Amino acid sequence: MNNTAKAGIYSIGLYVLFLCIFSLGVFNSVTAKAAGRDTTSISPISKILLDKNGDGKADLIGQNVRISGRASVASSVFDDEYLMVYVQDRTGGILVFSDTLKHQIGLGDSLVVSGKLQLYSGKPEVMVESYSIIETKEKRVPNPISLDKAFEEPQKYSGMLAEGKAIVTQKNFGNTMAMLRISPIDSSDHSLYAFVSRSNTNYSDFDFDILSVGDHIRIKGIVEKYNSDYFNKTIYEVLPRTPEDIKYSGLPQQYRNVGLAVGWAILIIVGGWVMLLKKQVKARTNELTQALEERDTLMREMHHRVKNNLAVIASILELQKFQPVESVDELIEDTQARIQSIAKIHEKLYQTETLTDIEVREYIEEFSDVLFKTFNSSQKDIRLRRDIEPFRLDIEKAVPLGLIINELLSNAYKHGFPDIHEGDIKITLTKEKDTATISVADNGKGLPANFSITNGESLGTTLIQTLTDQLEGKIEVNQNGWTEFKISFPVSD
Repeated sequence: MNNTAKAGIYSIGLYVLFLCIFSLGVFNSVTAKAAGRDTTSISPISKILLDKNGDGKADLIGQNVRISGRASVASSVFDDEYLMVYVQDRTGGILVFSDTLKHQIGLGDSLVVSGKLQLYSGKPEVMVESYSIIETKEKRVPNPISLDKAFEEPQKYSGMLAEGKAIVTQKNFGNTMAMLRISPIDSSDHSLYAFVSRSNTNYSDFDFDILSVGDHIRIKGIVEKYNSDYFNKTIYEVLPRTPEDIKYSGLPQQYRNVGLAVGWAILIIVGGWVMLLKKQVKARTNELTQALEERDTLMREMHHRVKNNLAVIASILELQKFQPVESVDELIEDTQARIQSIAKIHEKLYQTETLTDIEVREYIEEFSDVLFKTFNSSQKDIRLRRDIEPFRLDIEKAVPLGLIINELLSNAYKHGFPDIHEGDIKITLTKEKDTATISVADNGKGLPANFSITNGESLGTTLIQTLTDQLEGKIEVNQNGWTEFKISFPVSD
């Protein structure tokens, strides 16, 4: 090889080496940018507001934080120019603010917000550096706390949505705001200020002229802390978002004066209307309070039920320890199917509003499809037929029923057609008054002559008998061309 050729090869080698080094530098640059993303973990709002050292300020002031929650107000309500939204989770609420980012946040949006925690007028807020809106099936506005709690401990509930009844004890109007001093109806020991700034895009729609000192109102708004130069002290406010957040509980004072002037006839009519309105408001308040209490109770029951169902799985595994094992794969497959039957119930349960019952037909159809794909093979043509009546079933009944169906279907697939390549399995569920009947039947080879469901020694028959007793049901085994297991058990209407 001559010198010219060697020089050419050497030049090409240097060029390739340069490209590799340049590409590696670009890769490292991209990696560095990716590593620079916000990796701050999401914290509960109450945690970032902790004041462990007792200096009157949150310990994380000046630090970057990351929170999640739902918007208790749309971003264009309190200020039309800047991003100004209150975010609330189960533990607390806080204002998030930006004078640069566009505001596209709607009421009830689920948010993840990153930014620096800072003080403004003595109150902590998050200066937003970035935020994302999480897509959800529906927008749910955070549940308001009782206004009575805000009266007693406003510092604890700062940043959170509150709702309740109050009495107007003072009115103040200025060039930039309108303010009502309100107190609990049955006490004057505590007070808050209902404050509406002119920067509120709905300010012109509020009708404060009709309100008088002594009026009873029902108010909803965000509890907030403010260091007031006017009062020369820290005050706590309730910030209504729209005119619908302030409603009269009864008849305003001006209307009562007009009613007295007109005469007793109108007074009687108006008085009757006021009483009816108060009754409706009280009834609605009781309904909402009861709904919140029921929701909390349901959540506690859900945790309790999950724990119980995990105990059921543990008991099944304990029973399997004493069963002869012919195939580890088959043992794992059976256990997996039993766990799936319970998991599918909880999946359906979480999709309901009541968290107490499920639509049983939808559950059985989806669950049996999973079992069909698990146990059916391409070498056999086993058909699954279903005739299931739709009705709702309580979780206490649904779990044992799901496990029973799992055992019966698994046995039918595995033992009903060992040397038969074609057949049918039928699932039937009916409900008549307060009794439901589940039937699983197959036209396979049938049961052994000495089979007895009550004296069976296998784990499957033991589970079927035990779970039937848990349902307070009765089991029948029929063989008339088809092998049928029929279980009847009581249900509520």
